[in-house]
Amino acid sequence: MSRRQDRERAFKIIFSVHFNAEPMQDAINSYFANFDDCDETIDAPELEYVEKVCFGTHEHLSEIDALISKSAEGWDLERFSSVDLMILRVAVFEMLFIEDIPVGVSVNEAVELAKVFSLDNSPSFINGVLSEISEIIGIGRKGHKK
Repeated sequence: MSRRQDRERAFKIIFSVHFNAEPMQDAINSYFANFDDCDETIDAPELEYVEKVCFGTHEHLSEIDALISKSAEGWDLERFSSVDLMILRVAVFEMLFIEDIPVGVSVNEAVELAKVFSLDNSPSFINGVLSEISEIIGIGRKGHKK
């Protein structure tokens, strides 16, 4: 398995919780029992990453949403498509709280998720929002803290 697939899994679970208002652990369990399209069994490090992103995003939601709002001046979060907002939340969580993932990787992976799951103009929108967030939190173009 790859981190990309695990990131996609986390996005799908967070999206599900957003609409179904179910407890995060129930959503994770349900996803792996019913919806995981992978033929292989998920191993411990992969499950740990998925859970870290899902629970961490949920735990830090107000902080993450505040950064998204600040970076997208003139846009209320209610105006974002739900898909774009969930993609942004995953990426911002990674940018803030997962040290071993360079910011550029989080941005690129969010753009790739948008290409698959969102509208044609979403990848550039997401790239712009995340670039602004990286400036706000003091991370330069190469992904290093200033």
